[in-house]
Amino acid sequence: CSAVMKACDAIREKLFAAAAGKGAPLAGSGNAKLDLKDEEVVTETGKSAKLADVFKAMQVGAIEEYAEFAPKGSSPEALSKLYAGQSEFHGGENDEDSVKYAFGAEFVEVRINSYTGEIRV
Repeated sequence: CSAVMKACDAIREKLFAAAAGKGAPLAGSGNAKLDLKDEEVVTETGKSAKLADVFKAMQVGAIEEYAEFAPKGSSPEALSKLYAGQSEFHGGENDEDSVKYAFGAEFVEVRINSYTGEIRV
């Protein structure tokens, strides 16, 4: 898992909720599984809605999401300590109680054109 993946998952859930909500393009789809394919939100039953139409239903031109990720084994305070300049992400290869991940800043900008549904990363 990563911060980028967590943010993308949250955006996908917002799109799905908007696509299947009351008065939305896929309203009444019930509990059908939703997916993103070819610039559309699609159901397992074959119904689909263009991303441009989902954005119109949301009445927004963009979705922003912020996410953080701390590797398994880190304390709940790990990120706040890191922001204060105190890293708890340390240890060697044989240290069983340490986090063994590369750690750094990640940033990604994903744009979905609200008119065409084109996705850019």
